[in-house]
Amino acid sequence: MPLKAFVEHLNHLAPGSATISGMKRRCETGRLPAQKNGRAWMVVISSPEARAFVNEAQAKRDAKHEVNQVAGLEANLRTAHEVNQQLSARFDAMVESNQKLRNRVAELEQALKIAEAKLEIAMTFSGVKPKVKVKNAPGIDWAARYREWSLKQDRPTITRFSEEMGVPRTTVSAAVNRAKRDASQN
Repeated sequence: MPLKAFVEHLNHLAPGSATISGMKRRCETGRLPAQKNGRAWMVVISSPEARAFVNEAQAKRDAKHEVNQVAGLEANLRTAHEVNQQLSARFDAMVESNQKLRNRVAELEQALKIAEAKLEIAMTFSGVKPKVKVKNAPGIDWAARYREWSLKQDRPTITRFSEEMGVPRTTVSAAVNRAKRDASQN
């Protein structure tokens, strides 16, 4: 193989591995087996010395690849750590915000209880029944409330109950009928 091609091959494997003048001196001194063909040197690439130069260039390339790999992994680790810190900070902020909201809800619930107690006291002393209209009250079991109310009445009627509660009579009737159907099916 021509000396120039041999040096280019080594530099392709690992840039900066060899120079033409350095390899030419090795050929002249006999440290790299080569034959002179006119003015050009032809390197014997099957020789152990030539193989050693190729192996050294490959080792440099592999070492550089490993260094790059390690550097890439370290960069990924740093990025992951930064992202983890950012997510942790966001999570802490969300926990703090959630706690503030829970505290605010507790304050509002307490204020509502106080307002309801004041309203009840005011209604008791004034003797006035408020005209409260409850249109949609999800989660209220009107049939159960009617049963409880009817136990305290001499002659309970759904109409009187619905007027007292401020609920449409049809809402209470439907709930009572539904409860009767459910009881008869069980």
